[in-house]
Amino acid sequence: MASTCKARESVHANAANFESVVAQWFEEDDSCEEGNIFEDASSEESANEPANVNIEADDSPSDNITSSESDNEEPPQKRELFLDEKANPTYKATMSVNRFQDIRRMIRFDDRRTREARSADDKLAAVRYVWELFLDKCRNRMIPNDSLTVDEQLVPFRGRCNFTQYMLSKPAMYGIKIFWLCDATSAYALDGIVYTGRKPHEPIQKNLGLNVVKDLAKSIERSSKNITVDNIFTRVQLAEEMLQKQITVAGTIKQNKPEIPNDMKPSASRAIHSSLFAFRGDIIMGSLPDMREHLLS
Repeated sequence: MASTCKARESVHANAANFESVVAQWFEEDDSCEEGNIFEDASSEESANEPANVNIEADDSPSDNITSSESDNEEPPQKRELFLDEKANPTYKATMSVNRFQDIRRMIRFDDRRTREARSADDKLAAVRYVWELFLDKCRNRMIPNDSLTVDEQLVPFRGRCNFTQYMLSKPAMYGIKIFWLCDATSAYALDGIVYTGRKPHEPIQKNLGLNVVKDLAKSIERSSKNITVDNIFTRVQLAEEMLQKQITVAGTIKQNKPEIPNDMKPSASRAIHSSLFAFRGDIIMGSLPDMREHLLS
């Protein structure tokens, strides 16, 4: 309780200017203006408002929840930010849970009047501005180590989205696919690409994995760093192009790739536990007889 009160006093002292600015926004104009992340969505959201939740316009910090939901059915945001005893007390000190729910329902991150036109070329138009701000902070807030990694993540999601992916090999199976460039030591995300699929009338993409790694590595060119990837991205062409940008690549490559020499493919004539290595310039490929994949570096 003492920590909550202390955090509340600190937040209120530092947030005085912000509250005055927000109040001025609503006094000057209740409509949505260019660059304003709040818009008058009362007419739109009233039809979608859950009937079993009583939303109150309460600005005062409060630990009470006005809702007919049981404790076991609370949304994750309430449980993690407000009901968890181990949660940071700053959330409770900043606003009540009802105020948080009200803002979460009405917040917008772009101008909805121009969203339809921008969505014709960008499926992520509704959150593109905030996404790019997030990535800009990721790129400029940390000096990464020499070892990096690129991989894909499936963020669980079953809502309305026209680029939701189905991946049977992932635990969630349905969600939004994001390609990440991360620091191999700390797992810090340095850059990311949300996969939104093909654009209308766009031909089928070839070498998607290769292009993803090239795009993610733009921010670390000429840095002499190493990127570790799996067989989704590994190609000899990728290793050659990255070397020209002073970046090394290490990863596994499937044995059915045309770049693999026939002598390195599985054969009954090869001795058990034997190994083969192929060299081409600065590129090295290794193979073991009992491996379904080859190593490329």
